Amino acid sequence: MSRNILLRSRKVAHGLTSALAFRALRAGVGVAVEHSQVLGWLAPDTVVDAGANRGQFSLMTRVKRPEATIIAFEPLSAPRAKLKAMFERDQHFRCEPYALGVETARLEMKVTQEDDSSSLRSVSDLQESLFGTREATTEFVEVRPLTAVLGLGDLKGRTLLKIDVQGFELELLRGAQPLLSAFDSVYVEASFVRLYTGQALVPELVAFLAEQGFGMRGLFNQAWDDRFGPVQADFLFQRS
Repeated sequence: MSRNILLRSRKVAHGLTSALAFRALRAGVGVAVEHSQVLGWLAPDTVVDAGANRGQFSLMTRVKRPEATIIAFEPLSAPRAKLKAMFERDQHFRCEPYALGVETARLEMKVTQEDDSSSLRSVSDLQESLFGTREATTEFVEVRPLTAVLGLGDLKGRTLLKIDVQGFELELLRGAQPLLSAFDSVYVEASFVRLYTGQALVPELVAFLAEQGFGMRGLFNQAWDDRFGPVQADFLFQRS
């Protein structure tokens, strides 16, 4: 059984374990069970979910941490509408319609056929070869630095910054730099090979976060290709 099929099976099975997960599954949103272990161990009180898409990670956060504050960022209109619907009665949830970067701007996002791979960067030939990812359309989105949207008062208790922004990780971190000291952990999907043109790779992100006082604590959900070896993974950083 392939990794993707196995993961889908786990999400369907998890959809039978709670009312929230079942409601999400009926709406076509699979709770991100692959992050359950990390969320359970970190037990965050505040989660900033950058690149929330339809709420897969936010939903897993809510399953593990019913009272946590979740601040989700999703710039694309279609997945954001589904995300907001998932949390419409949740008083501890907040949705912001922005991509996160270094400065305020209005930029064109390349929307892929599976929109959770959409990016402010172009899909590389390598990613198309590896995963069949293709750009389907474009959508202009608003970009903000994290510091323009959040302040220290928003970040309470144990804090987690989750980043899944398809090649725009370093720009997000640079724009968030004045607030990074307020986070206990950073959990970021990063690549060993360039899946998007011009994206920063794992060594650059590790070096930047080390300068901000974060050490790498673990690696999860690694994707592998027989030709290229490790392709991407989720990396957990914690304040040293």
